[in-house]
Amino acid sequence: MADKHPGGRPTKYTPELLKKAQGYLKQCVDTKEVVRTGNSGQVIWTVKLPSVAGLAIYLKVARQTVYDWAETYPQFSDILDEILAEQEQRLIDNGLAGNYNSAIAKLVLGKHGYQDKLAQEHTGRDGAPIAFIDMAKSGDTDS
Repeated sequence: MADKHPGGRPTKYTPELLKKAQGYLKQCVDTKEVVRTGNSGQVIWTVKLPSVAGLAIYLKVARQTVYDWAETYPQFSDILDEILAEQEQRLIDNGLAGNYNSAIAKLVLGKHGYQDKLAQEHTGRDGAPIAFIDMAKSGDTDS
């Protein structure tokens, strides 16, 4: 493919690069190893969470290039969607199981649109307290 960017430079995007990108997700596998010392053991997790930045590094291109290709090439966009879906699901599953650091899982899930609704503070107009109307005292009676 000899496509060019709007600025005129030829793109590095090729069918081979697409295949390499498709292989990225397959190599993003967490591993768990139990290291024995005496009568006890310690579990060591090696986390390989898929990400856009990880894909960019794997392909040796800029992160913006990954986003540009996703806009231009439908097959590449599908790969990006798969990566983000896998990332989201693994953050939820492993965050709940305690396998991932909960603060980091929460932070990254924020990029997927998740929010901690309990932490929100509500105020009235211009930051003033919320005004409530007591309907019993408002003089509005239906009797």
